[in-house]
Amino acid sequence: MGNVIKMELYRLSRSASFYVNLLLVFVLSFAIAPVGQLMKKLLLAIGSSEAAGTVSVTTTNFWSLVSVPLYYSLLLVFIMISMIHFAYADLANGYIKNIAGQLPKKGYTVIAKFVVIGIANFCFLLAGLLGQTIGECIVHKLVFASDRIGSSIATFFVRWLLLQAILSIVLFITAGLHAKTLATVFGVIVSTGVLATGYFGLDFAIGKLINVSSDFSVANYAPDRMLTAEQFTISNALIVSVVIICIFVPLTVTAFNKHDVK
Repeated sequence: MGNVIKMELYRLSRSASFYVNLLLVFVLSFAIAPVGQLMKKLLLAIGSSEAAGTVSVTTTNFWSLVSVPLYYSLLLVFIMISMIHFAYADLANGYIKNIAGQLPKKGYTVIAKFVVIGIANFCFLLAGLLGQTIGECIVHKLVFASDRIGSSIATFFVRWLLLQAILSIVLFITAGLHAKTLATVFGVIVSTGVLATGYFGLDFAIGKLINVSSDFSVANYAPDRMLTAEQFTISNALIVSVVIICIFVPLTVTAFNKHDVK
């Protein structure tokens, strides 16, 4: 298994798609603060020429950035594109048959993919965090308030787990079902927030069927919504992530074992 993971890591390190999308996540995250500051100045200039130069320098807590490394859900598009390409590349070019034939069960390659995807996801989150941090340093004063260190680091890793859960579904569609196009469509839908409409419809339907609290919302338990939300319940995120991973990783292994390797 260790050698298979090393081979998957090598494939990732040779993937141009991974580096391009990593750079895009960094650049777009970096642009958040400078572009926001520029828009404020433009709005002030339109309203009053005298006020245009009075934009105050605010402070930003570094640990608040750590807790939200992916500021926009649209950044997920680049992660999805990169990981779908990575998960399907060896299936598309037939390289997988050289590896799978040397393993007791070819489904072991799925586990290796999942592990390497986790490493790649961590890199994407770090790229988003690094981009935001540099951008904030340019326009704001960065402070390091110690009261949020533990909670921010914990939230960072929970968001990583949520992203891993979403991509376990993508991995199932890509490697388990061998359906790259379907995985791409699913990834775009998740990344662009289209599912929010579905969650609203589910809330309405559930409210009609059973008596639930007015505060209940399916979105509060949806991994894609929790991943980019400023605040969410960590216990909900942990439970949902673990359940999704425990369902879809074994399901992918089973489906992959039943497929003929070509």
